[in-house]
Parts: sequence; structure tokens; C-alpha cells
Amino acid sequence: MTRDDIELMVTRLRGFWPSQAIALDTTKEAWSRSDVLLRLSVGGGKDILDRVKNEKQFPSLGQVEQIARHLLRDESKDSCGLCSDTGWYYPPEMLDENGLRRLDVPVGVKRCQNCHPGQ
Repeated sequence: MTRDDIELMVTRLRGFWPSQAIALDTTKEAWSRSDVLLRLSVGGGKDILDRVKNEKQFPSLGQVEQIARHLLRDESKDSCGLCSDTGWYYPPEMLDENGLRRLDVPVGVKRCQNCHPGQ
């Protein structure tokens, strides 16, 4: 989803709990920076709305990200071979001949370009 899609989702979620006090601008800002939500499709955002609309209160970002991670696993049947779906990987210069991290090289993971294209 794009940042605009995420902000629209937050606005729609706000409509499910009209009497609950929510810092809408702060919530939109925080949620629109979520790497997990940014990877989700618009259809996934609609699935989140359907799953939480009967809850007793506005969901936390953590709750929504947990649902999104589950949906992302369902959307991508194959796991990423580079990062194993973590979003981060050790570059080749940090690995030994067995594919294990070398202890003599400082840790410096990189963002997976398969899971986060263009970032």
C-alpha cells in the first residue's frame, strides 16, 4: 500500500469507533511509515478492515502489523531466498564458505531489495 492508502485505512478505521479519542494525525503519520504496511497490497488493507471492525476498540499498530504479516505470508507463497522473509540479509563479504556469519567482520546487514524494492 502507499502512504495515502494507509492514511485512508486509518481514517476508515476511525469511523468504526467514532466515540473513541484517537490522535488521528499522529496515528496516520506513524502507520504510514510502517515497513510492514507499506509492503501490503490494497486488498490486504481491506482485509485488515474486515478483520478488526468488530473489535471493541481501535487497534494498535502492533496488532495491525501482526495481521499484515500473516496476510503477506499468504500473498507470497514462496519465501524470500535472500532474507528468509526478515527484510534484512548479511552481504556475501560477511559470510564464510559455509554461509555462516564471519565473526572477524563487523555486523552490517542490508535491506533486502526483493522484499523492499526501491528502498
